[in-house]
Amino acid sequence: MLLRNEHLSHFKTSRIKTNGISTINFIFKGREYLINFEDGRIEKGYGYCLKSIDGNVVEWSLLQWLTLYFGESADDPYAVRNNTYFFERGYQVFDGKFFLKFMAKVSKFPFSSYPQWRNELLSKSLAIYCMGVRISIDDMPITIGYFANSIEGLSNAYWNDRSNYKTLGSNPYKKLINARFMRLKKSKKHGEEVKRWLKYIEQEIDVITEIRNVYCGHSLMHSKKERKKLISVMNNWSVKHGWDRKNAKRKAYRTSIIEKTLGGVHSGAIFKLSMNTNRLLFFYYFNLIRDLPFTEHDFTLFGVKLDKDPLVIEHPNRVA
Repeated sequence: MLLRNEHLSHFKTSRIKTNGISTINFIFKGREYLINFEDGRIEKGYGYCLKSIDGNVVEWSLLQWLTLYFGESADDPYAVRNNTYFFERGYQVFDGKFFLKFMAKVSKFPFSSYPQWRNELLSKSLAIYCMGVRISIDDMPITIGYFANSIEGLSNAYWNDRSNYKTLGSNPYKKLINARFMRLKKSKKHGEEVKRWLKYIEQEIDVITEIRNVYCGHSLMHSKKERKKLISVMNNWSVKHGWDRKNAKRKAYRTSIIEKTLGGVHSGAIFKLSMNTNRLLFFYYFNLIRDLPFTEHDFTLFGVKLDKDPLVIEHPNRVA
């Protein structure tokens, strides 16, 4: 049975290595919580049980921040049976020290120094991100629209200009990225590496933007010009991730099969890369740029097949 002060999170796209950490206690908004990675209701490595120590219901906003931290839905009340894309992300290593640092930062939100609209915009951006994670690849490529809207919202929250809302196509996220990496870009030791990484991320956001424009926000899927633009972006994206250009065009992205590719063949990879780009910008927003909780395959086209298929886990009944 699941008690009123407990919440389970079953991982869909990754597994976790805790390096001997079975439980961790932390404070969120003045309340103490415990995460148990070895709860008997979840096979080890496939998720965790969250418990409030005071016996009251777990705060909803905490579930959203945990969804951001792990890249796995914590606010979905049901276990989801799925063994089709569990390999996509691979293993993530849990860093207890960084986790506590992250919790200390997000516990301060909403910020007292922010006007109400700015806090609400950032909060809605987090909620939209969580919706995308919960929906996962099942509704691809529509899911990408959630991550696009989330990135757009958090970018405008960072700009702090309510009278001049910027769409994703105008690249509002660049102000956030440049602020976080201004000094590192000038570094003789790390400057070139940082510039390559930022170019890499900007291309990921270009892909997110084009998919959103064609299938979601602007509904331009009927436009031949926009579809050709999307195919060009996706071909370049595939080459960046290791395909030769001929195969990228012939096998993956051309007008006649673009829906099959985005919604089927590469749906897991595009979902994974879009979700993690969204996560990355949230971490940057909170001035976290090192030791981030990503897996070894979070920013690669393909993943790794894990050592066994995930178990089908029935979600316990909750005690009222």
